[in-house]
Amino acid sequence: MTALIAYCISLLARRLSTATSAQKLGQLEPAVKHRTLSYLDFKGRDLFIVGDVHGCFDEAMELIDIVKKKNNKKFVTIFVGDMVNKGPKNIEMLDFIMKNKDIHCIRGNHEQAVLRSALKYRSGEKESNPKWANSWAKHLSNGQFEFLRNLPYTISIPILNIIIVHGGLHPHYPLNLQDEHNMLHMRSLSWVKDDFHGQKLVATSRHEGTLWAQCWQGTEHVYFGHDAVKKLQIESNCTGLDTGCLYGGKLTGVLLKIPENITAPLRHFDLPREFYSVDAKEAYIPVD
Repeated sequence: MTALIAYCISLLARRLSTATSAQKLGQLEPAVKHRTLSYLDFKGRDLFIVGDVHGCFDEAMELIDIVKKKNNKKFVTIFVGDMVNKGPKNIEMLDFIMKNKDIHCIRGNHEQAVLRSALKYRSGEKESNPKWANSWAKHLSNGQFEFLRNLPYTISIPILNIIIVHGGLHPHYPLNLQDEHNMLHMRSLSWVKDDFHGQKLVATSRHEGTLWAQCWQGTEHVYFGHDAVKKLQIESNCTGLDTGCLYGGKLTGVLLKIPENITAPLRHFDLPREFYSVDAKEAYIPVD
């Protein structure tokens, strides 16, 4: 009888823990999961889409400065997620993107990790994995926390036929049915055995199977990050911009030259584009 009571108490505790975890994750959901930019959001300006910064603030400032000096036309900057975490100047990078009205950002897996750590610190709970302690997250102000929490998973620009996501998109699902974990973490796609369907195409964060960008056949061109190992990826319908600045590689961005007075959606391959990159100041951490 004592063993049975102990088992029941243990089971109840696990269920309460699961419910609490789900409630906490619910606190991280953005007000708008999929944001859309219209032509008016960048009219008269070009678009500069930048890969994973990871708190490499000096390199980000150098990259943006180079684009400013080489182009007379003003531009709007969009970061593909992982603007902060692991790198040397996370707070400086966060302050910069929060204060600049010509910057748009999406959520990466590291913004998600920082939010989770901040919730744990605020509740007095200890991090179970020291690797992801993200100690700087304990110093986030309410305003900084809310800014990160409301970063969308994607930004779509219909008039340019563009989607920006951090990890990737599953080719079998429309945008509103994409899995949130995949949008933050996926790198590849693999066929796995499924008792009901025979085989199922499954997303994974590992480098196995086929890179998801090679499978994407959607009408929109997708810009993404999250894959420093593969560096710059240029596919027919996707462009990956993570070139491993954090690990001593480069910080890369692409400038889309937007024509004046657009009245109808453009085909992405009709847009002139220029790639820019700067070398990392150092290798801040080893590759995982």
